[in-house]
Amino acid sequence: MRLFLSYESKKDSTLLALIIEAKNLSAEWMEADKFAKVSLKYDNKYHYDSFSAIELLRGETFANTNSTLVEPLDTGTLYYLAEIPNEVAKSDKPLKAEIKVKDKIYEYSIR
Repeated sequence: MRLFLSYESKKDSTLLALIIEAKNLSAEWMEADKFAKVSLKYDNKYHYDSFSAIELLRGETFANTNSTLVEPLDTGTLYYLAEIPNEVAKSDKPLKAEIKVKDKIYEYSIR
């Protein structure tokens, strides 16, 4: 898993990207948006939703995850993007990603 915090989307916010490589272990084609749902939790009380995109052509372009299929045993590079206030980006308070895969929730500590 790679994480970067670099693109300022607006004057008062930052776009945070959590990048996950997901392999389709099923025998069927799978919609890319079915792999996971990601949200951020700041200071153990503030929630930020994300939207996702999938890398195509080895990063040359991106597509919506809701319109892209991943074939069996193939791996997709998924970008979960959340716009957060600059105050959150610059703070030293806890920030974690909550990653829901099927019925399980995994927490990834960003700081």
